[in-house]
Amino acid sequence: MNAIYFDLPASTEQIMHPDKYFGVRDDPLPVKPVDPVAKLGADWEIAYQNVLGEFSLGILLNLNLTEEHARRSVYGWGGDQVTHLENGAGRDAVFVNTIWDSDEDADKFYLAMEEWFAKRYPDGKKEGKSPTALSLVHDGEYHGMRREGKSIYFIMGLPESDRKHWEGNE
Repeated sequence: MNAIYFDLPASTEQIMHPDKYFGVRDDPLPVKPVDPVAKLGADWEIAYQNVLGEFSLGILLNLNLTEEHARRSVYGWGGDQVTHLENGAGRDAVFVNTIWDSDEDADKFYLAMEEWFAKRYPDGKKEGKSPTALSLVHDGEYHGMRREGKSIYFIMGLPESDRKHWEGNE
């Protein structure tokens, strides 16, 4: 037991799945944080930036999906970075960049997030149809998700008026 104090788990994934700590070590993959401020402008600033982890992503999904569905959908988490922005007008937005252990794991999470967005914003106006991208607007806020291979990136709560700055520089 004392040895664990000198070699702490590197992620909630390793705590939730001891075989990923004690067995073949499954360390988090590095994920480059997104820098939305560079695209959105100086009136935005980073209020918080960190890793969510498998546990917190599961809690997020469980807000609108069953606990079992959420748990299955985050298994295979590889790494992530979350960035919370605030602007001078009192608005905020969240940007999350994730990577998954396999294409199958990314598929499960993407489909779960698609369902999560539909339940969270049932009156949201969906824009376009793509198997690798989701865009919707609800109450003046833009919410979106994009998948590229094992990486899934999503945005929640960006004021629709700032969307053009974001998309114009992607």
